Amino acid sequence: MDNNSMILYELSGKANSLMRNSFDICAPLYKKESGIPDDIQFNFIQLFSSCYLSSESALILIANYRLWDTEILYRSVLEGTIKLFYLTSGSVQEIAKKSSEFWIEIPECKRISRHYKAKELLEKTDDGSPKNLPLREVLLTDIELHELTDKYPNKYRRQLEQKWSFSEMVKVLSNSDIQGFDMIVALYYGYSLSSHLTHQDGDGIGLIWDRNNRDTKRREALELAHGARLISDIISLAILRAGLYLRFYKIGTESLVLLSRELNALQSITSKYYDEWLEIEYV
Repeated sequence: MDNNSMILYELSGKANSLMRNSFDICAPLYKKESGIPDDIQFNFIQLFSSCYLSSESALILIANYRLWDTEILYRSVLEGTIKLFYLTSGSVQEIAKKSSEFWIEIPECKRISRHYKAKELLEKTDDGSPKNLPLREVLLTDIELHELTDKYPNKYRRQLEQKWSFSEMVKVLSNSDIQGFDMIVALYYGYSLSSHLTHQDGDGIGLIWDRNNRDTKRREALELAHGARLISDIISLAILRAGLYLRFYKIGTESLVLLSRELNALQSITSKYYDEWLEIEYV
């Protein structure tokens, strides 16, 4: 294992340990007597847990020096974190409405689009064999399709899709006074970067090509800075989610003070590698 790989391996391990500690602080609170309806708690916990697991996977990728693939997972974690903040913002009625949209309405709307996609594919490939059973299960009956399209007209589906788009959620939350959200906005650039890699477009492939064609010193400095930045961002989001979790249950965030100190110590290391890359690249 070369020097860069060893550094990122060790930093990823420290971040994972810190993230696990933040999860352990939060996990016992699920279904605490708080007056929060069970369905809202359920949605919050499932999304919170999914972000944690994807963050773990992202750190594993960094530890194995798969930085570009990490960007794709990072995009998912950032969007999931935004949705957690969005789900819990607003009045009691607004939170209940958004929880229903997240778990019931949006999935039901997706059933309509999945039906048409499956129907189109089956019309081209279905030979009646069992291999297409999973696709045939997606198909709606005429009655089911009619009921869903009546319940969710095209206009409403478009409005719902826009409401839950990343840019719209960020816009709404930016106009709120939610604690910690200003830090998430600062991470927005990473979301746009990972979009290029997710979609394998020319910009994304160009980023990879450019790095691979740098001289060794510049490339290795940039790779180390890149991995360190990802680690910093991933663990920062984890601590923000933990703080949101505690506030969701109306519990003070004093238990995160020590973790915040450990986060600051870790970030002092990761920022050093960014500064070293700046010196090599621009000075």
